[in-house]
Amino acid sequence: MDKKRNNRKREESKLQHKKWFSVSSMFTISITLIVLAVSLLCMLFFLYLYRETMEENAVTNSEQAV
Repeated sequence: MDKKRNNRKREESKLQHKKWFSVSSMFTISITLIVLAVSLLCMLFFLYLYRETMEENAVTNSEQAV
């Protein structure tokens, strides 16, 4: 009887101590989100510079054509 009770207590304590996310998974998720945000910002900055440069090229080309 005592063995069953001890086993039940161990199982209950394991369930209580079980977490939804471990520290390593939380760290991985946070680093992934940071990298994703930085990549998105870099891409948007590149597109902004690319657009500005293309507009400048269009003005230069039209001036040279005249």
